[in-house]
Amino acid sequence: MNKLMSQKEVKRAEVLDRLKEGKISQHQASEQMGITPCQKRRFSKRYQMEGLARLSSKQRGRASNRRRAEALRATDIELIGAHCRDFGLTLSCEKLAELHYIRLCVESPVCC
Repeated sequence: MNKLMSQKEVKRAEVLDRLKEGKISQHQASEQMGITPCQKRRFSKRYQMEGLARLSSKQRGRASNRRRAEALRATDIELIGAHCRDFGLTLSCEKLAELHYIRLCVESPVCC
């Protein structure tokens, strides 16, 4: 397996192993994992079919689906450097929206 597992995924694997051995009930397993019984059934089915690899997120290591294109990101950084260099994160995002009609989230990596 190429990906490292988070603590949450390790805990889920341990709980699913105990469930498979019959040491805990399905209800207890879903409570221990902090998910609904329906979600637990899906996890359990995937775990039995594909093993540990299926417990980790498929999205890990990939760019977000909501990420801005690199060309737009470069333009945003250029505008921040030219017009908002001395501003904080919130004010720079507000000024970009006001002057250039570019809406960015304050927590976006472009503003940092």
